[in-house]
Amino acid sequence: MLKWLIALLVTVLIAGVFLPRLAARLRVGRLPGDVTVRYKGRDYHLPFTTTILLSVALTGTISFAFADNASNGIESSFSWIYTRKKRIAEGTFREHQVEDYAWRLYRHLYGETE
Repeated sequence: MLKWLIALLVTVLIAGVFLPRLAARLRVGRLPGDVTVRYKGRDYHLPFTTTILLSVALTGTISFAFADNASNGIESSFSWIYTRKKRIAEGTFREHQVEDYAWRLYRHLYGETE
């Protein structure tokens, strides 16, 4: 647990140093819909559009990386179990049964249902 806390702290420190420079270079936070308000001589930046864009992109990325390659991203699952065809190197297809993570967790905790 301590290792994860230290890793998180180091990540936040690195992000605090490098992200403002990277954001300025990539012009993140300057999309149409982002608002800058001047109040009492100070500028307050409210990046509404950038926040929505980044949340959608990160949700999809995280679902691919950490949720057993679930490709539904921010959309809801329409089936607990389905079959996916995957093309393999020889040009043929192989079928894989894909189960939703929530369904697998439910079955693990409460057993099989009829």
